[in-house]
Amino acid sequence: MTTFTDRAYEYVQETWQASFTHPFVRGLVDGSLNQETFKFYVIQDAYYLEGFAAAHSLAAYHTEDKQLALAFSEGVVSTIQDELSLHDSFITDLNITDEDLANYIPSPNAYAYMNHLKIQAQTGDPAKTVACLLPCYWLYEQIGQHLLEEGTDNKLYARWIKTYADPGFSAVVEKFKSIMNDLAEDKTEAEIQELLHIFAQSTYYEFLFWDDAYTHNNWTVD
Repeated sequence: MTTFTDRAYEYVQETWQASFTHPFVRGLVDGSLNQETFKFYVIQDAYYLEGFAAAHSLAAYHTEDKQLALAFSEGVVSTIQDELSLHDSFITDLNITDEDLANYIPSPNAYAYMNHLKIQAQTGDPAKTVACLLPCYWLYEQIGQHLLEEGTDNKLYARWIKTYADPGFSAVVEKFKSIMNDLAEDKTEAEIQELLHIFAQSTYYEFLFWDDAYTHNNWTVD
């Protein structure tokens, strides 16, 4: 039986694979990524993760299903405990100051991505919310596992890779994939197409997120 996540994975393959070959991602494993660029990414991601956690909280608030509410709430805890603690260590290592964080202006696509998350979470439809959140979980897991197999001599980037290649993170990904499949099971084909589009939007924003960090994209017009 073909599941929603099977269809979604095939639906976004071109964009999905583009993340694996993006110079930001490749630079993590070959060590060529400029540390100032990684610093830009860490600050940008700290901003994004606040919205990622907020989307989980909104989804938990809107759903009447207690098990779903618990899953969304656990997602908030996982985000805060694991990913933000990782970023805290990077903030220390990269000498990122409170002033740097306070003065950060979100890149255009980071800003758009955060709003995409919040818009879907505010619909009150858990299927739309999970379709929106899942690419971040799933793509990071796959990239982490792929880069771990290649290996890197850069200790800073190796820590990032190991976090997303960790079996504990994979368990969270599998849980949300299962939830997504359950939520999509009784949807009409028109509703499935809408969910696929939401999933594809997030996948596209993931690619642009690397790109904004790599180019230090801002709101200026060249």
